[in-house]
This record gives sequence, C-alpha cells and structure tokens, in this order.
Amino acid sequence: NVDFMGPRVLPPPRISHGGAGMDDADVDDMDGPDGEGAVLSGAMLIPAAPGGGAEFAASLPAAMIRAPGDESAVKEVGRPPLVLMHVTHARPKLVLKPDIYNISKHIRRCMDFLCCAPKAFSRWLHGTCIEARPEAVQGMTPPDFSHYMDMKSNKQIISIMMDMDPLVLSMLTEIRDFIGRWEEFGIADGLWKERKPSSFDRMVDRGFPITYFDAKLNTYSRLADKAEDMPSMRDVGFIRTDCSDVSRAHADQARHLVKKYAAVLLKGAQRRMAALQEQWDELVGQLDERPQDLDALK
Repeated sequence: NVDFMGPRVLPPPRISHGGAGMDDADVDDMDGPDGEGAVLSGAMLIPAAPGGGAEFAASLPAAMIRAPGDESAVKEVGRPPLVLMHVTHARPKLVLKPDIYNISKHIRRCMDFLCCAPKAFSRWLHGTCIEARPEAVQGMTPPDFSHYMDMKSNKQIISIMMDMDPLVLSMLTEIRDFIGRWEEFGIADGLWKERKPSSFDRMVDRGFPITYFDAKLNTYSRLADKAEDMPSMRDVGFIRTDCSDVSRAHADQARHLVKKYAAVLLKGAQRRMAALQEQWDELVGQLDERPQDLDALK
C-alpha cells in the first residue's frame, strides 16, 4: 500500500571491515582496487521484493551514512521523497493512505531485510572465486560462511540501526503535527458543523440582523482564502504528505457556506423589500383617494 515515487539511483554505502571472524586474507579478498575497503552496492543488499521494497530498504542506510569523522548528525542527502502519503477528507475525519502505522511497519520490515541481507552473500575460499559451502554434519548446526556476522557486528551499521528508531519517530511526530493542523482547521468557526437544510429557512423567518450575516460572510470568506494559502504539501525526511484534497475540501465548504448565508441574506432582503413595496403602494393609493369630508382629509 506504500506509494513509491519512481526508481532512484542510490549511492553505494561504504562498509568498513572490522567484523568478527575475518582474517587478513578475507580482508584482502574484499578490498577494492585502491585498498580502501569493500564497497557494496545499496541495491544489492536486499533481494528483490514486490512493490519496490528492496529499493526502499536499500536507500535507508545510504541516506544515513555518516561522513568521515562526523559523530553528531546524519548527512543530508538531496533526494526526492520515497513515500507519498495522500490525505483525504471524509467527514468528520481525515483518511491517510497509507496510514502512519503501515508506513512505520514497512520501515521496520525494511530494516529487518537489511539485517538479514548479508546472509545471501557467501564467502570465497582463500585464493579462489569459489563460494565456501558449509558441510552438513548430523546433529550440528552448519557454520555460517556468509558476511552476516561481519555486518551485524560492524560499529557503523550498529550506530545506523540505533539511530533509525528515534529518527523515524521524529519524522512521524512531525507528520502528525502537520496533519493535525488540517484536522483542527475551521472547527472553532463551525466549518463542518452539521446543519439542517431548514435551519437557513428559519433564519429568514426570524429576521437576523445584517451584522450577523456580515460576520458570517467575513469569517467563511477568510477561511476559504486561508485554506488555499496554507501549505498543503510537506516533505519530512523521505515521506511526502499531500493534503491538497483536504485544502480543496475546506475551501469548497467555506465558499458553500458563504453562498448559503448570502442566499439567506438576499431572501430576507427581498422579503423586506416586498413588504416595503406593499406598504408604499398602500400609501400611494391612500393619497390618490378623494376625501369626502374634513375628517377623511385629516
């Protein structure tokens, strides 16, 4: 259910050696041409998964690789968001697709993929390009000849994994705050208050003052403009939250109420104008009458 925003060319994370269970020969076999350490492609860390989960998972560590000597903050990467969250208005609440819980669960699943991915990469026999295959011994667990333990014990990888939970929590909290502002929009002014169709007709009969309608028209006109001016899209980390549908819904509702109150004001004015015209015609008719005596003239 997660909407991925197209393929990405991901920078490969550089993984230091220092893993347990590796001898010098293993390190030499893994070194690149310059002897600077092995470089593993981010796209190769995770087996292919339906819906682009591999690419998403592989991109997370790449976005969090620390710069050499930088122990304070995660590097910023200029990359478009990977996940698009649509927010729609379904009275009386907002609907998130995918919701925050599913995004959090998907991130956790990707992190699990990252932890287990090195199990798919077997070591080579010393001095050869032949993969080391463990021999099955009855009653014993076969040895693990993959790079799993090296990755698992790597201090840089451990640091990244420990940073992920507070980072994701901070992102989701910021997203909730952004969506919460749209949830509270117009509540104090009764923007989405349930109104019976007959309630507007009763306003005409009760003869509300002009100042009442003037305040209502100003309030909802201001809300319509504010809904269009407020930022409806926000990028937080690798998640883009799109509230444009909610913005349009609030603006349309505010303009709908402006039309309703304007119609009531017009109908009341027409009714008062008709009464005034009737009174005028009656007075004009009385002026046209010819009095028969002095009392009638008075």
